[in-house]
Amino acid sequence: PYGMTYRIACALLLTFTLAACVPATLESPSMPTLVLLAAPPSSSVPNAGAALTTAVQELDPPFSVATPSLARFLELRRGLVGAQIPAAAARIARALEADLAVIFETVTLERTLLGDGAEDSAYRVEVAFRMQLIDAGSGAVLASRDAARVTREAPLEVAELPDLAADELVLEERDAALDIFVPWLLRTLDELPAFTGSSGE
Repeated sequence: PYGMTYRIACALLLTFTLAACVPATLESPSMPTLVLLAAPPSSSVPNAGAALTTAVQELDPPFSVATPSLARFLELRRGLVGAQIPAAAARIARALEADLAVIFETVTLERTLLGDGAEDSAYRVEVAFRMQLIDAGSGAVLASRDAARVTREAPLEVAELPDLAADELVLEERDAALDIFVPWLLRTLDELPAFTGSSGE
């Protein structure tokens, strides 16, 4: 029994020794992590953060995405408003151990009833969006892009605005903005020295 125990101990010691000798260059480099956020929390387009996450993941990005449920939780509580957005986004990124933060910001969201309340009522939607890429360590804005302000109108069956979460005009413009922003984001990351360096290229 003693001999068997000795041989097992030697085998384990040899295994650990060989593992320690493997060069670090043979290890698979860890993928950078991004946290995807929507802002401001009180007046952004409904489900903007979730829509951003879905749009990014559909393109099989060369990075990891921080846990979406935690991102949604923190974006409601960390001051993603106005000039504080970059610094707040950086704090969230650090809290989730992410390298960068991506902000999908609703810059303008206005809905106005048109007409005098008669059966031929209509309403107008004005929306504008911005995307920013934030460094987690410094809070610096590494890149930013604005989408053109869009104005659309639609008829109403009754003289009241539709529920925002179900407003087709708003949701269509949200998705149209993401169709512009997400490919731009991937191109920007591909050209970002800090990002490409961290991904092992």
